[in-house]
Amino acid sequence: MAGGEATLIRESTAVPIARPSPRFLLPSVSGNRVLPSLPPLPARDLVLDVGIQAKFEGWADSTDLWKQWVAKLRPLHEPLWRELGVLEGILATTHRVRRESEGALLQLVPFWSPPTNTFVFPWGEATVTLEDIVALAGLPILGFPVREPRYSDRLEMADERSLAAVRAVLLMDQREGTGASWAEHFLLRQNRHQHQPEEAGGGRDEREQRLEHAAFLSLWLARFVLPVPSDSGSDDIVPGEEVLPIAVRLAHGHSAALAPAALASIYSDLSALHRHFIHSKRTEAPSVSAPMHILQLWVWDRFPELDPATAATASFPDPADAEDVLLPRAARWHDVHRAVDPGYARAVFRAPKEFLWRPYGSSFWVRRRGHGGARAPLSSFARCLQVCELVGVDYIEQYNPHRVARQLGFDQDVPGTKIMHSPFRVTSPV
Repeated sequence: MAGGEATLIRESTAVPIARPSPRFLLPSVSGNRVLPSLPPLPARDLVLDVGIQAKFEGWADSTDLWKQWVAKLRPLHEPLWRELGVLEGILATTHRVRRESEGALLQLVPFWSPPTNTFVFPWGEATVTLEDIVALAGLPILGFPVREPRYSDRLEMADERSLAAVRAVLLMDQREGTGASWAEHFLLRQNRHQHQPEEAGGGRDEREQRLEHAAFLSLWLARFVLPVPSDSGSDDIVPGEEVLPIAVRLAHGHSAALAPAALASIYSDLSALHRHFIHSKRTEAPSVSAPMHILQLWVWDRFPELDPATAATASFPDPADAEDVLLPRAARWHDVHRAVDPGYARAVFRAPKEFLWRPYGSSFWVRRRGHGGARAPLSSFARCLQVCELVGVDYIEQYNPHRVARQLGFDQDVPGTKIMHSPFRVTSPV
């Protein structure tokens, strides 16, 4: 890449017959003449017992207290949320994705290929892409890295110290069995300050609002975006110290590369489940902390046979078609119930009647105007096509969109082997 540009797409030089020339994502065999490294097809007897279980600790529920906090802060911060590209991601958390099909979801594990971070089905290769994270979780691709974010001024450092002090007190109170939750603490504190006289210039009120906003974003990150094993997914959790600087920078108006971080955690936990059940052949229920509800939404969107009936038959407006109305895609499956037999799910994954390569439509990125700035949709889509490393808080995972080009609207060539690391990771400021 020179001057910030890179070749991502190759058009075939073959003469097309009554159709446009094929367009392939690089690297490909015909593009760079490097022999591919293909994962083996799953063995026919590589299956999981239908009673196998796992603890999805990063699968958070939307509680009444959380919805109350969202409703309170949305009128104050919606313009900033929209500019940062997190508005859909926050609103999506007010909709509940039920956990009743976790056993069925685990039937994907035998098809997972850790070397390529793709599902290798008998009928083809597929995976969760950055585009899926944007569409299903409403998270931005562009922005500062979530690992070791750097502050731009002392005010941000002071805000983190304030949140860290509150965190220390709440942790001590919880160990003693007393005290309010993180959400209750800030909601109650703000309510108290509303009845006190403002300081000259309104300095205290402005700082209190900013701290509450950062505290809100901290809980959002800890529960729905970058959960860790100790987080139970309830309002009682106290966000980990690793998300505080990310939340503070967001509250100060800096965009964060949250989609790559969330996808890296999903890839990492799928590989951990594969090692546990397939490689080590253990049967006890392991714990994973990635936001696996996103994987559930991906299954419902891609495999129509597994889509809950209420979502498959209902008509939902596209939020991008209206300027003032925003309905996250997760709302399609709000609180729907469909218990899927794991054996049936396994059969569908092995031989589906239909797999939707482009469930979001060919104009998905065109419709995302006003999401994270004017250049964000085009720049984000370009990042979706780039072979690169996804950097999370605790994980760095390889991203291989050229292996699943049909999911991104391109023709599928035989994927080539990447000769060197890409010049950038999907975490750099834009």
